[in-house]
Amino acid sequence: YDSGVIVPRVVIDHLERVADERGIPYQVEVMTRGGTDTRELQLAGDGALAGCVSIPTRYVHQVVETCDPRDLAASSALVAAFCETAQDLIA
Repeated sequence: YDSGVIVPRVVIDHLERVADERGIPYQVEVMTRGGTDTRELQLAGDGALAGCVSIPTRYVHQVVETCDPRDLAASSALVAAFCETAQDLIA
């Protein structure tokens, strides 16, 4: 999770539920520093539900970053599954 945003519990629960239901492996991380643009999305307009899915990497912001292809596939699958079911959050 992004250190600049407070992810609503409903978003966390939905991400974890979708991952569990579809057998998508995941790990929960709380970032104590650094960040993404998630905070700006959350604060835009009247505010919005927002969360962050990160891909574990090594050598971040270096000439070459590396990641495990399985982590990339799992992260992509989780984002796709979340988007397919996001209407459940606002129903």
